Amino acid sequence: MGDVEYSLGEKVGAFGGIMIGHFLDGYNLVLISYLLVPMARYFHTGIGNISLAATLSLIFSALGGVMLGWLADRYGRRNALVLSVVIFGVFTLLSGAVTALWQLYVLRALVGLGVGASGE
Repeated sequence: MGDVEYSLGEKVGAFGGIMIGHFLDGYNLVLISYLLVPMARYFHTGIGNISLAATLSLIFSALGGVMLGWLADRYGRRNALVLSVVIFGVFTLLSGAVTALWQLYVLRALVGLGVGASGE
């Protein structure tokens, strides 16, 4: 494998992209804790049922790290990272359109997969 020399601009761009990604991952996982009460009202349920969605995100983030870690070993880190960002982005956007609690559970679990995979 040959050594590749990256310019300062490329290094700064890569670092900035990584920082933005980690900020969005953390923001996404923490934001739900501030929205527990309004979401419980919207879904006409208790806070415990809404907090299950946050718990699912965290559990599935661990699974996402393992699953996409395996894919990274097999198909390359870049491909696995791109896939994780797509999973994270698509299912985060879809989370804003849920109309039932079960939809929130499914989408937050899928968001967790993307979050966990991007941290690997």
